[in-house]
Amino acid sequence: MNVLMIGLDDSVLTDPASDTRQRHERYAAAAGHLTMLVYSAGREPVTGGELSPQLAAYPIRGARALFALRAVLAGLRHARRPVHLITTQDPFTTGLAGAILSWLLHAPLLAQNHSTFFDNPHWIGEHPLRHGLFNRLGRWVIRRAAMNRVVNEAEQQKYLALGVPPERVRVIPLANPAPFAAPVSAEQITAQRAAWGLDDSHKVLLWAGRPVRVKRIPVLLDVMRLVAEAEPLARLVLLGDMRLAEENIPAAIAQRGLTGHVIMPGHMPFDRLPAAYRAADIYVHTSAYEGLGRVMMEAGAAGLPVVAMDSAGAQAIITD
Repeated sequence: MNVLMIGLDDSVLTDPASDTRQRHERYAAAAGHLTMLVYSAGREPVTGGELSPQLAAYPIRGARALFALRAVLAGLRHARRPVHLITTQDPFTTGLAGAILSWLLHAPLLAQNHSTFFDNPHWIGEHPLRHGLFNRLGRWVIRRAAMNRVVNEAEQQKYLALGVPPERVRVIPLANPAPFAAPVSAEQITAQRAAWGLDDSHKVLLWAGRPVRVKRIPVLLDVMRLVAEAEPLARLVLLGDMRLAEENIPAAIAQRGLTGHVIMPGHMPFDRLPAAYRAADIYVHTSAYEGLGRVMMEAGAAGLPVVAMDSAGAQAIITD
């Protein structure tokens, strides 16, 4: 089976040790061959090509507004023939490219949706014009897809309300919690806390991910201010590249009087994350909306209690 995938994450090319790369190598081996077309916005050019006998990936650079067109051209150029299945990361720009290639290559389209998008006021409010257009475009794509994959039941119900036949939408979560359930020694936990400048007397709140707007890091800092007032030895560890945030995170920390209470180690490789989870006392999640918040499942596998803002993704994971 030969699969063509269109996505927005180029870490399959930039980070060979990432969970993304390992996961797609497994997909490719299971399918037979997988060709990935991924959007790449980094300053440094990324080289694509055959990553293994079963997996190939090619970056698509240039203006995001032209992504769908470039993806169609790249698909016609790089995809092995025949293509048996086309799958896309979202029902919008990648979905549009997938729908066009589905028609040109006579291959069925699987349109995936990893969040809670349709008619979501939080999401549309982030960029009213663009996301309002995407909201309409996505409806067109999902009605034409041979199959739609969502990650929570709330989004599935939206598809059904939009007229997608029940047999063409399935809830299939995405998670790999097994590495986080593996034992971690007390020495590893102590070493991880020491690397953060902490010891057993500290209460550690953990957050991990990309600090995009929907994750609401400022809201998390407001919460942490209340926690620090009640528990002076509490510390918040933010795992991820905070330079990617739209807000000035260090300034926001200082404004709330949290200097010394928030630790920002930066990005952490996937293979080191299990020890980081075990070194914490609780996982905190303040996203305005979520598809299925893999980090919450990882935290649960590591034995951490989770506190999250109410969202469809959190409801699918947490027992209150």
